[in-house]
Amino acid sequence: MFECKLKSKLFHNLIEVISSIIPDGSLVVGPNGISLSAIEETRVGMIKVLLSKELCETYTCDKETELKIDFQYMNNIVSRIKTGTIQLKYLESENKLQLKNKHKRTRTYIFSLLENIHCESINSSLPSLDAQIVMDSKMFSTALKDAAIIGKEISFSAMKNGNFSISVYSEFGDLSIEFAEKISEPIYNDIITKYDVEYLRKMTKSNILSQKVSINFGQDTPIILKYIIDEETNSTIEYFLAPQVDEEEEGTEEEIEEETEEENLDDKTINDEDNNIIPEDVLPKKDEELEELEEEDLSEELNEEDEYENE
Repeated sequence: MFECKLKSKLFHNLIEVISSIIPDGSLVVGPNGISLSAIEETRVGMIKVLLSKELCETYTCDKETELKIDFQYMNNIVSRIKTGTIQLKYLESENKLQLKNKHKRTRTYIFSLLENIHCESINSSLPSLDAQIVMDSKMFSTALKDAAIIGKEISFSAMKNGNFSISVYSEFGDLSIEFAEKISEPIYNDIITKYDVEYLRKMTKSNILSQKVSINFGQDTPIILKYIIDEETNSTIEYFLAPQVDEEEEGTEEEIEEETEEENLDDKTINDEDNNIIPEDVLPKKDEELEELEEEDLSEELNEEDEYENE
């Protein structure tokens, strides 16, 4: 059995944030609260949510249960509910979720849960990286909006002197923003790593859930954004985003592979020449029609020889 009641605004904001990252997934409800851990479909990002039962007005759950939800569909529903409270109830016998909103009137939604989907998740904790900065979440979100106007890739820079900045370079223009916030712990080397600005913008929608964001990254490592929904109950939402791979480096690897293939072909040709063997791919191929004519001529010759012997 699972049933809980919480503020509509909190649940609405939570579903809005989740649905912007993954279209569907599994909410795990257990005796201690609600959690989610899912990999984004292109496998470059991950989202983790922990919502303590203490954050709910009422909460009852006798066993851990996995609720497979179409978050985009649910977001369409909860976007209509921004006031009052929301009561969630799992109808186990029907595999449905009941959502009831009370505010001047009572609205009751019942929708089916998903069955034939594979919700990939990672249960391991996210690592701690070299540079960590804590700053105002709305300020960080605004900076990324500015960066998205200029380009698609954004560089995060953490310097040994403690400075933290972001920068974007494109054919249209450049932008660099240096923040007043300093790196929390000293680092021994400068760090500069690129990420996809659009993915980061989706993740920063969590500023509606938390006033502060913790930014954690290293050299050519994933970035981790952590938003504290409620510090007392340890309710959090975390994001994990892989770094951008330099296209020039990818091109270099492809060129190396092509050069290696050409060298192997040259070596094979040289060896064949040394052995006075002509490679098969160099030999001229017979035309199919020519081969058929030769076979017909040979057949006619054999028939003439048979007739001659019979005479």
